[in-house]
Amino acid sequence: MGSSISNAQTYSANTNILGESDESFFEVGFDELFNNIEFDSELLHKTPDEVIKPLVLPSESVIADIMTDPIAFVSLQTTEEAWNEVLSQLFKDKCYTKPYIHQLLEVLSRFFQDRPIPIIEKEFDRRIGVNEQINADKQIIVRVHNKYGKPKIPINQSLIDSISDSNSVKIKLKEMVEEIVCMEPNILYTPISTKLKDILSKEKNIKMANYLLNWGLNTADVSCVVEFLMNFSTIIENNNSQNKLSSQANQIADFFNNINFSNSINCFPIKNKVHVIPNFTLPKNPSSSAISCDGHQIYILGTQATITVVSLNKGIVNVSSRFRKISLNIPQKEKVSMGFVISCGYAYFFGPFMPKPYVYKLPHFEQVKSDLNYPVSKLSRRSKLRPPFANDGHFIYSFDKKKHNILVFMIKIPKIVLIKSIPVKISDKAFYDTKNLIIFANGTVLTATYFVQEVTNKYQYTLIHISLLDGSVISVNTHIQKWPLFAITYDPWNNRYWELSPGKDQTSLLMFPNNTSQPLWLSDSTAYPSSSYAAIIESISTAKNNKMLYNGICSAITFLAAQFNGCSFKSFLSMSSSTFYNIKIAQFLAPCTNEAIDSFIKAAMFYTSIVLSNPKSNDKSTKLLLIAIMRLLSCNTKNFESRIIPNGNTITFESSEKILKLILDIVSNDNLAFLHRSAGFLFINSFQLIVKEPNDEISKIFMILFNSMPNSFVVYMISQISDCSQYPFIITWRQVREIFHPILTKLITNTIDLSSNQIEFLHSYMRSMMLELLKVYKDNQVDLPPSAKKLNETFNAFANLVYEVTDIFFSKISETYSDERFKFHPFIRFLFKWIIMLETFTKFSRLSTTFTAVLKLFYDSISKHIFKIQVSPKLTSNSKISSVYMMFYEVFLIYSQFLSSLLDGGSELKETSQFLWLIKSTIEGKVTPKEIDELVIGIKESSQKTKHNKLLRKGFSFNIIDNYSAESDALGSFVAKLSHRDEIQPVKQLMDYLYKKVNNPLNKRLTDEDRWIDRLILSAFAKQLGVSSEIMYISLKVSQNETPIISHFIKQLMESIYRLRRILRQSKQATIQFRAKCEQNLTPVIPEKNGRKP
Repeated sequence: MGSSISNAQTYSANTNILGESDESFFEVGFDELFNNIEFDSELLHKTPDEVIKPLVLPSESVIADIMTDPIAFVSLQTTEEAWNEVLSQLFKDKCYTKPYIHQLLEVLSRFFQDRPIPIIEKEFDRRIGVNEQINADKQIIVRVHNKYGKPKIPINQSLIDSISDSNSVKIKLKEMVEEIVCMEPNILYTPISTKLKDILSKEKNIKMANYLLNWGLNTADVSCVVEFLMNFSTIIENNNSQNKLSSQANQIADFFNNINFSNSINCFPIKNKVHVIPNFTLPKNPSSSAISCDGHQIYILGTQATITVVSLNKGIVNVSSRFRKISLNIPQKEKVSMGFVISCGYAYFFGPFMPKPYVYKLPHFEQVKSDLNYPVSKLSRRSKLRPPFANDGHFIYSFDKKKHNILVFMIKIPKIVLIKSIPVKISDKAFYDTKNLIIFANGTVLTATYFVQEVTNKYQYTLIHISLLDGSVISVNTHIQKWPLFAITYDPWNNRYWELSPGKDQTSLLMFPNNTSQPLWLSDSTAYPSSSYAAIIESISTAKNNKMLYNGICSAITFLAAQFNGCSFKSFLSMSSSTFYNIKIAQFLAPCTNEAIDSFIKAAMFYTSIVLSNPKSNDKSTKLLLIAIMRLLSCNTKNFESRIIPNGNTITFESSEKILKLILDIVSNDNLAFLHRSAGFLFINSFQLIVKEPNDEISKIFMILFNSMPNSFVVYMISQISDCSQYPFIITWRQVREIFHPILTKLITNTIDLSSNQIEFLHSYMRSMMLELLKVYKDNQVDLPPSAKKLNETFNAFANLVYEVTDIFFSKISETYSDERFKFHPFIRFLFKWIIMLETFTKFSRLSTTFTAVLKLFYDSISKHIFKIQVSPKLTSNSKISSVYMMFYEVFLIYSQFLSSLLDGGSELKETSQFLWLIKSTIEGKVTPKEIDELVIGIKESSQKTKHNKLLRKGFSFNIIDNYSAESDALGSFVAKLSHRDEIQPVKQLMDYLYKKVNNPLNKRLTDEDRWIDRLILSAFAKQLGVSSEIMYISLKVSQNETPIISHFIKQLMESIYRLRRILRQSKQATIQFRAKCEQNLTPVIPEKNGRKP
């Protein structure tokens, strides 16, 4: 290690390396974008005389000509057809002939209907993109963690059947049960592991217990070790625990000693996002402790003790509104090199020139002026809590460089408590030069980093990773990145790191995910191992009897479960971590099999029964082991993936009901209060596995956690599960009123009484519920699946509750109406979002019966109370429509649309004949099915044969826009080139231009196959909708390096392509899931055609 001390910390670059901000840096609830769209129309800026035009009727001669010879003049056979299809249309009112109010209402109606569509479509696209990335990552993770070496012994059914008791175990598995000779995880050993566990549960003798332990260590399966402990405790309790040691203690100690902690360290993933901090300047002599986070906001220390507060609220659409500044009243000389840190709702400031620290209560930075009680140095009488700081959301970490200790603090006003001191042994002198040191922690690992050198615009740092459990050095490695690292903090609630990087004249904020360990306070606030890992290894190797061996192994498992708390296999995906990531350790701690999970559940139930048998007992070791088992169970469910193992069998998750029962039993029992947070952590990490549909157990667990857990834990819980598709399932229709009525009631009267957690829960649940149900109705045109029916019941109950609370709100509305106050009222902002999203459901006739009744009451309520408001309901020119009447008109429109769906069947029961116009050109072109087959083959093979072009020329019977007319030969050739698999340069330029002009998040990640499918759809649209000439014109102009204007119709076509792309991807995902299910259930799979999957 012995690097020389760096002369100065290089913390800024000479250029703005990181460039511009990423658009998607801050998360925004998609429904918040609705309120950001204001209605405007040119009609509002014109007088009725400017808008209304007279109806121009056809001349008598035109009428006479058409009626006397319809074939010649309008290409129709009879005078009746001529009248119905042509002449009668000329006598009808046009849009521009209608009264002003009719025109304005028509535009307003179209605005209401169109407003949510692009936003929701983009959200669907975003989620598809996220799921595709998750699935791509899963494939890599499964491939890496599902790879095993050749088993040490041949595994077959004959061997498994021959193992029936401890004697047969010794004979058949002698090499693997009598000595610990390897650490070779292999999932093929699982059936034998299960057999050995069963034998031990029946025989319960020390010999068989040792066999299972040795087998578990040799095959690197921690579940065998846990079952050994569970049975061994009973065995030694029933026998003399002081009996002579019956196992190879040294070999066991060596096994645990060979486990390194590298999978738990802080690492820097290659995927990050950047945002430039506006109007921000660093202090002249800055401290590296210049950034901290409380889950809701990021706090950044700037010049002159100015704090830049960055909101992480998903309800803020305008990025500039996220930033605000707070100036602290700190004397000038004390500001120099001061740093700060946040913990437990308080901000702590201290520096080398401060006689005493400053503490502020968040979020408003109210100074704590009462006398603070904090640990001080005996010599200087100044606070021991000094920069550089690190925090994990709960505890604060600082260095005592004289004693070479890491000090752990917690703020408990009026005290700042020194929790413990962790000795550290590091020979690198640079580590103790705290002026140039940057530190950050994920809760189980503290990483200290210092600058080494800059070479060719790359910045090299040394990273020292230290276990916060015992102070041992896990690893020292070199890290190189393209931007300078100035300060960094960990955000446990969102499981992210926030980093500051100064450039030439701007400072950037970087965000990247954490996939390694998570803070221990998330799974328990007090469960910290009491001994160092080295001491634990020593206690195992020197064990004199079975009881000492048992305690030593318990301590080792407890330590490992804590050190790797919350670790994810995803950490392998980080480029910087893959070099030191240990796959065998990951497989040991998380076998991710149903058998291992059942063992953890069984052990958890066993040890909880021991605790409950004597609730007043202070048996700390049993409680620590129980928390460790819960952490291991959580790690296994978090990383569990369905997969095909080497013998061809498929593993799918089968323990949902068992885990739900375990969690509910724990959180419902006050005597297990010490375990509640561990159960909550398990619930969060298992969420997507165990939540399949709304049920009372899930709702009960969630509400117990929501109401009883500390605020910091609830913030973490909502943050982690709110983006899951199963999120709406946490509540059944029975709990809707119980949960949301108090929140909505307070929202209309006094938001001060509402916590930020309650507000975020209300908004996140509403948007997730409606989006998931919308997807369900789109995907299921006839019958809803059982889970969707339950979600539909929740939706109806929620709608009724919203109506009731809305009625209360309008009954209390003031006669002195203020549009701004009404528009930005918290309840009205929520209500507008609900109404706008409800607009998307009006086409589903299955909802019409329910919602016509609800909206009738809703409409009557608004009508009853709205007239006392002193504001005009009139829609007039040169005026802005008030927000209350915008709501009134929109509710009326939605009510009318539901009525219309009720009468005509909505989109689900429309006759297919209404879409005949869509294939009009093909019908008129008289293209036969055989010719279509030939055309498809030609397109697949990118054939240039003129026959295929001739086929494409058939049916070009009209152009929707006459400005770009072209000959059918040219159009046929153009559409043929557009539809070929091989994308020639002019076609590529055209598609790139259309992708750019009609943006979509997935456009940046399209494969060649994706682009070809998009072109096929566009080709079909071009031919069938009469826009091929216009698209050909755009292509020509683009090839000439011009920027042609894209018409609204073409933009709509591109949006339709994106929707079809999303539907195809969803269908593909559903097919993959169906095939997997077929393989799992051994159901015959849909046959493949021509080597291609269906």
